[in-house]
Amino acid sequence: MLQGKNSQVFFRHYRISNSFSFSHQRRLGSFSPAPSVISSRTIYSIQSTFMTTRKNTLRSESSVSGADETARSDGTLRPTGSDLSDGSESDVDSLQNQIESLKIVDTSPLEARHDDEWIKSLPHSVKQLGFWIQESQNILVLTGAGISVSAGIPDFRTPGSGLYDNLQKFRLPYPEAVFELDFFRKKPQPFCSLAQEMWPGLKHVPTVTHSFIALLAEKKKLLRNYTQNIDGLEYLANTPAELLIECHGHYRTSTCISCRKPADAEKVKQSIVELGKVPLCHLCGSYVKPDIVFFGENLPERFHSSLHRDVKKTDLVLVMGTSLQVAPVSMIPSMASGSKKALINRDLVGDFTRKGSLFVQGDCDDRINELARFLGWHDELKRKHERSIATVKK
Repeated sequence: MLQGKNSQVFFRHYRISNSFSFSHQRRLGSFSPAPSVISSRTIYSIQSTFMTTRKNTLRSESSVSGADETARSDGTLRPTGSDLSDGSESDVDSLQNQIESLKIVDTSPLEARHDDEWIKSLPHSVKQLGFWIQESQNILVLTGAGISVSAGIPDFRTPGSGLYDNLQKFRLPYPEAVFELDFFRKKPQPFCSLAQEMWPGLKHVPTVTHSFIALLAEKKKLLRNYTQNIDGLEYLANTPAELLIECHGHYRTSTCISCRKPADAEKVKQSIVELGKVPLCHLCGSYVKPDIVFFGENLPERFHSSLHRDVKKTDLVLVMGTSLQVAPVSMIPSMASGSKKALINRDLVGDFTRKGSLFVQGDCDDRINELARFLGWHDELKRKHERSIATVKK
């Protein structure tokens, strides 16, 4: 490996030399993949090329004592005398190409690249998660109702403000009955009235957190987003459909609960949203409901087939805004046994206190804004969020 003054010269010029402008072009937030493992022979080859182009700098620090000498007495490497020919622009280009091909990146700490005192004041957990996101290439994101609260959609279980505490007007035997198939067969109106209030894209738009997930996808870091939400805001934030698994279903399609035939999605929406009526199947006359997974129903087959592969591939599980109380989705973090895990949440849930785990306490949007700024993605996130809101409101 590089040692002594030679390494200092090499890495100092790697960071600041105008000849190596590619290192400056790598803005924070557009990092290359993690560096490859580099042998000492390869490092020496790069070092020698560099010293050829920088012979005057090296000669000012030490003298060459023999044409065939390859190492100093202190063990530090240096080029042979024959290597110290005049450096040319092609030599610099050659070195640049070698470094590019090896995907060497500036691995200095992210906060060292910021002079802003704000960065230094961030909680350690936020900065640590920033490092993890920077180095990860297959992030599995697990989201719950907490990421939609700032959009005006209540979560389910928060005492006083949660959805289950505010369903008295429907006179349910217990709050969860609104999402039970047997109850829907007998009394479908409570669910349809609730769906009328919560239908995606009418009153509610994606939050900053939804847009951040879509930004992870844009940066080729998102392996999959498993969402427990039925509000459709991940979809409306333009998270690619192939990277999004809505574990508990969505409103974009509907099915008859008896004959299981698909229904016309636009007619179902019109019946529920505009008329406030329960849609009926045009074939058998039974009730139709949007393809929301009710208690007792199976999760989509794609959930199971994708999860089996994803938990083996992921290098970071990022959990946000969930109580982790509903299985089998709540089991995902423990299934990804070989990866790092982080939770952004108001309260600590699950097992995020072990080594390799991280709890980032706070409001999801607040922490995501801090992360984006720390990573250098703030402007991109702001633009992406503004675009998603404008698209929904059209």
